[in-house]
Amino acid sequence: GRILYFNIEGQDCFNTRSDPYTPSEWLLVDHDPALLALVEPDPSVRTVERDLRNLDDGLFAGRALVTASALLDLVSESWLRELVSHCRAHSAAALFALAYDGPLAFEPGGRDGTHWK
Repeated sequence: GRILYFNIEGQDCFNTRSDPYTPSEWLLVDHDPALLALVEPDPSVRTVERDLRNLDDGLFAGRALVTASALLDLVSESWLRELVSHCRAHSAAALFALAYDGPLAFEPGGRDGTHWK
């Protein structure tokens, strides 16, 4: 499938791409040309230098999956909502990893107390 990968600084997910049974086409998008220059040449990989503050609808066209790691903690809620909107408009699945090394606390939320925040 066609995959859109944001913020290649967290390349762990991208480095697992070599599955000979599932051919895929990767579009790697990052604002840092130095990081993009580190991507090894591969006919199934294309890189694009882009300011991630401005999501272009064209990036999402025909993509089956939109993914990233080490990104969600760097973006605003409005940016994330825009990303979700693009994914929905193009029927693209979304897979984002977030590592957190700190304390977590949950408490009941919502009007009826059945949700957690």
